[in-house]
Amino acid sequence: MPAAQPAITHDIPTNDGFRYQILNQTDERLAYAYLLGSGDCFVLFKRGKQGLVGINKCDYEQEYWLDTAKFELDWYRTYRDVLEQAATLNVQSQWVRVAIPARSARLWLQE
Repeated sequence: MPAAQPAITHDIPTNDGFRYQILNQTDERLAYAYLLGSGDCFVLFKRGKQGLVGINKCDYEQEYWLDTAKFELDWYRTYRDVLEQAATLNVQSQWVRVAIPARSARLWLQE
């Protein structure tokens, strides 16, 4: 029996329901440069006070102690990862440990 093959669709550009997922040429170039061009395998940035984005390209977990006062995250709030619902970040003080598993991403949004 042949191995299962992933389904590939080529109709996204012509399908209105998925068109919003297509980046324009400039944004696509910036995304590639940001994700592939960096020598670091770990990237963490904030999205205003709404949340944090973390990307770990390493083969091992990355951790970072985040200064919530400096980066202006709201205290006494929970930030939930929309990619992995069980992963939460509870901001209770100035410093919070942020951990991102190997070869994964986190997109924490304030609840």
